[in-house]
Amino acid sequence: MFALFSNTDGGFNTAMVSQALYSNTNGTANTANGWQALLNNNSVYNTADGFQALSSNTTGQFNTATGAHALLRSITGAGNVAMALKRSVATPPAKATRPSALLRSMATPRQQQHGLGRFRRKRRYHGQ
Repeated sequence: MFALFSNTDGGFNTAMVSQALYSNTNGTANTANGWQALLNNNSVYNTADGFQALSSNTTGQFNTATGAHALLRSITGAGNVAMALKRSVATPPAKATRPSALLRSMATPRQQQHGLGRFRRKRRYHGQ
């Protein structure tokens, strides 16, 4: 299982499924649901729901990732919101910052993907 395996001082965290919030030692108020969701997290106020969602995040705050691999490569991004149906990741990996969810698709054109914010795939639009 090993959810919250390394936790020492972190409080108000919720981790469900194996290796969720695995490396968290003192991050607070995080929610991880999914295998390796928020795996490397040691920050605050992040929510990851899905297989490896936000798994590379270390110090990014106020992120919400829903779906398998959502914001997979976001390391220090803050204030991002991403929903993935397949394999979408933050671009560029270390610089994804609010107010938009920047998504680069690693999926084939037939597979669907969604992003909330200013950008969706290669087309620019203004989100609500």
